[in-house]
This record gives sequence, structure tokens and C-alpha cells, in this order.
Amino acid sequence: MSDLLFVYGTLRPGRAPAAIAPVVATLRRLGPARVRGRLYQLGAYPGAVPDADAPGWIAGELVARTASSPPLAWFDAYEGSGYERVRTAALDPSGNLVECWIYRCAPPSGEGSRVASGEWEPAPGST
Repeated sequence: MSDLLFVYGTLRPGRAPAAIAPVVATLRRLGPARVRGRLYQLGAYPGAVPDADAPGWIAGELVARTASSPPLAWFDAYEGSGYERVRTAALDPSGNLVECWIYRCAPPSGEGSRVASGEWEPAPGST
């Protein structure tokens, strides 16, 4: 399994909070991508539930770790216990399926709202 990540929230370049922006800057951007599933707004952060049978898409970006990036365990710790790193397939702009990691959250039960567009935007001033 490669170290490719599909990022859709605060790990996405240009959307990282100042505290982790230096780490996110170590990731090599591979371009926009999308994953079948549902995206939720969970307070200040998004949560993704990848689902190959879902009618909608989660918008994000494919990134690769570089020699200066921390190990995947750092990203696991950053995401915390509410998220699990799982394999998925992302669709790149050329229509190719790319195997990668995504951080999946448990589907919210009443808390958090669905982001119908599948595209998370940080609150103004939060990055």
C-alpha cells in the first residue's frame, strides 16, 4: 500500500490550521480527486464516510508523503480516536481510480450535518 492520502478537510493543503500547516506543507500535491461517500460537518471539522454505493461524492485532493513528512502514525494521532485510516479508491481528474488512504469517521447520529456538495470549506479565519 502506498503512502497516498485522500485529504478532504484540515489536512488539505490551503485549508490546514496554522498549528499543522508546516506538516501539511511537506505533502506533495497530486491534484484534485473525489471519493464516493458522504461528508458531514462535525463542528469545526468535517468527517467523511466513504461508501462505494453512495450516490454522492466527497471532494478532496490526493497527496503523497515525502521524505520530510512525518510517518503515517503522526497523521493517525492528529486525526484522533474519532477517525480511522482505511483504504479507499479515489477518482482522479483523468477518471483513473487510485488506491489511497482516507480518514473515515463513524456516521453521525443526529450531531453534525451532511455537506450536500461534498466540498468542505473551513470557517473564515480558521486557517
